[in-house]
Amino acid sequence: MKAVNTRGGRLTLAATASRHGVARRGERGMVSAEWAVGIIAAIAMAGVLLAVVTSGPVEKGILGFILLVIEAFSRGL
Repeated sequence: MKAVNTRGGRLTLAATASRHGVARRGERGMVSAEWAVGIIAAIAMAGVLLAVVTSGPVEKGILGFILLVIEAFSRGL
């Protein structure tokens, strides 16, 4: 490993890299795991949102609002 000179002495390249946020070999998979958890959470939230939007009262309200807007634009506001 190449040594890097710093003000406080000599640090190895690995120590310098970890100070700057670069992952070490043993931590490389953490980024993938975090992405996987984030994607699963996003899919779960999308499923809940879809269930709420397609429920009867909410669906009727959204459809009524869309029809109201279309009617307003067809009259010229």
